[in-house]
Amino acid sequence: MQSRILIAVELVAALCLTVVVGTVFKTQGTQDTSFDKLMPIDAEQLPLENRVIPVEVRCENSHLTAPNRLEKFSCIAINNTKKNITALSSVLTVITENSRDGESRNVNLLYGDSYVHPDIREARHLKSTAPGEIRTIQPSGPTTFEDEVIVRIELKIDYVEFDNSTSIGSNSKGAQVVRSIREGASRYKQWLVKKYVFNKREVDTIVPLLQNSEIPPELQIGDDKNLREGAAIYRNLMRGVYERQGNAELKKFLDR
Repeated sequence: MQSRILIAVELVAALCLTVVVGTVFKTQGTQDTSFDKLMPIDAEQLPLENRVIPVEVRCENSHLTAPNRLEKFSCIAINNTKKNITALSSVLTVITENSRDGESRNVNLLYGDSYVHPDIREARHLKSTAPGEIRTIQPSGPTTFEDEVIVRIELKIDYVEFDNSTSIGSNSKGAQVVRSIREGASRYKQWLVKKYVFNKREVDTIVPLLQNSEIPPELQIGDDKNLREGAAIYRNLMRGVYERQGNAELKKFLDR
């Protein structure tokens, strides 16, 4: 059995952004509109704590619109603890098969963070998940596996971070992704403020930087895709602040 690992970044609540790192998944392709199938998702639960599943996963059936196309699915994570959840990552594994290689495990890390950066948290009114509340786990769109057939789908919680800095889960990659994306957002904010101060705190001189799709080399991100994603998230959010609310609101974040 082959195993292929991809990372998808999901920011929940008001901020929704998904990036898939890799080439196994394709989001476009011709589909057979006559095919329609519901496939159950095998949800693996976290170990019990005081006879209770601390963060419980419940999933509806996934929807396939072709033998190799996962159209959509929706799961929820229920916070059964007495602490607020600030970040959560889950591992989605889609098992496919073909006539050449047999089964393959396509591993996809879905990530949600309400503490990615204080400015983003305020601008998008992101909130932690309180005890008894739920988080939704779902992809941003359809996924097609070229020349393969989907045979099983599995999902489990990988990492849960609480607001008291404790965490649970096997943590295969979740904590690393959380830290890197937050660091990328922080680096971009620091760089942007330096440019703002250098230009005598004139907001209009900063706007072209937010409109530039390139990440500045001064951030020293290198090949770290999660750092890059964090920087892009901050840039895009501040660009949105400017476009929706104008100079004064952007200036408020830059002056902090």
